[in-house]
Amino acid sequence: MARGEKQDQEEDIFISYQRDTADKARKLAAALERPNRKVWLDQKMLSDTRWRADIEKKLRRARCVVTIWSKKAATSGWVNYEAFRAQQEGKLIAVTFDPIVADDLPAWLSDQQITNLRGWKSKDDLNHNGWLNVSRAINAKCDRLPEYCFKGWLGGGATHERVTSLFFHPTEDARLISTGSEGGAALWLASRASAEARGVCDADGKPLAADPAQYGQDGRFSAPQPNSEYHKASIWRAQFSRDGEKIVLACRDGVARVFDRSLGRLFLELTHNEQCGMQSMAFAAGAKGQHKDGVWDACFLPDGHIVTVGGSRICVWTPDGRPVHAKPMQLSPGAQAMAVRVLNCDVLDGGVIVGDKLGKVRIIDPMTAEDFFLIDDRVDTSVHFALGPALVDGKTRQGVLAIVSESPLDSEIKFHEWSAQAFSKPRGNTILDDAPPVRSIALHPRAPVIAIGSSAVQPRLWDHIAHEPLPLGRAGWHDRGISAVAFSATGKFLAAGSDDGRISIWEDKQAVL
Repeated sequence: MARGEKQDQEEDIFISYQRDTADKARKLAAALERPNRKVWLDQKMLSDTRWRADIEKKLRRARCVVTIWSKKAATSGWVNYEAFRAQQEGKLIAVTFDPIVADDLPAWLSDQQITNLRGWKSKDDLNHNGWLNVSRAINAKCDRLPEYCFKGWLGGGATHERVTSLFFHPTEDARLISTGSEGGAALWLASRASAEARGVCDADGKPLAADPAQYGQDGRFSAPQPNSEYHKASIWRAQFSRDGEKIVLACRDGVARVFDRSLGRLFLELTHNEQCGMQSMAFAAGAKGQHKDGVWDACFLPDGHIVTVGGSRICVWTPDGRPVHAKPMQLSPGAQAMAVRVLNCDVLDGGVIVGDKLGKVRIIDPMTAEDFFLIDDRVDTSVHFALGPALVDGKTRQGVLAIVSESPLDSEIKFHEWSAQAFSKPRGNTILDDAPPVRSIALHPRAPVIAIGSSAVQPRLWDHIAHEPLPLGRAGWHDRGISAVAFSATGKFLAAGSDDGRISIWEDKQAVL
């Protein structure tokens, strides 16, 4: 449940303790209290039936149980009972303020990590390792932060020359599409990723061909290629329609292609370059200028219309492939503002968010061509952005917009709150990736988590509210940097694509339970 969604809020944290640590329990409760979460501890120490029934209810509904261990607590029947129940339900966090040895603990607690809080002073004591560990563990349980573990690889090896984008199906949690610089796109089932499918080589070190269908591939599409061994018609991006039945591919030859997902049949060809007065396959003809790399991105609107971006122009197409406007929309300031990203924004009732190569992010009504909002605070290079859900007060028409520049000199990710009225100024807490340039970002659909694709060989995860990194295990390493990241519709899966052509899949352990 996202922050603020509770109407009649139950206690999130249950503190179990014995009388000799009552002062420490109250201090810990005060430090853990937040506007969006409640802490409960039994300060009456009664044992009548009605009171115990109330405790049972709170224990059952708490998302996290913090047990303070001491010599007296170890001999308390109630403390042992509450801790044992919490451990069985996977929500126990054990702490101690006193020197304690294994012989002082019950046998069933021998495998439980007990965090030492000796010397801890307050919630602002960020130099105390024990407090930092407890804070992170509680955030993971109370805020339901995902805990991703490496699931495996898709395709049985390198599936693309270079992965250019990843996009998950809007409702089918395991289904996603990838695109590559070689001009191919593939449908996958993340649930079929295998740790053994990274790919193998022969005695000479050459990769052995694998059957991608054995490792999750569920379909493949390709763009027409020029008659030149020196040029490739890359597919830059892909997006699903709202119902997930259609796919639009943004292709380097200047055409956006719409496919029927289930049948694999070409449905429409949207000739963006021709609509802008340019030839298709301009890159293969040695053309220069803003349209030589064709369609950089394309998205569906809720009513089935399609928006394509490339060069400094934005084209809008009807569901049956006819241009809506006689002339494409021109981004100001002209040819220098080459559009590279477009995404439908539900909160704007059909509006789209467009990012360009000057570091600008614009909010545009594609039907009226009204350019009514601009965020202009990044270095003049390609910009990446991601939209996230409501995380503050549970309102369905609020959320988060994350923006980052691809410049190595400007790898700071900034967050804007958005609503039906406007986008806010950036938050004070930004995230600075230490492996620039940042090539891709994605926001978790239910938790305050951002995934980052950069020069690091694993995706990076951050809690963008607590401003803390979330660790990934020592697995799923790529040979080159991460070029694309994406979360599935519920956040169960995280996908990462790389310049090495491979796609790694990570699964939320909590979603598996």
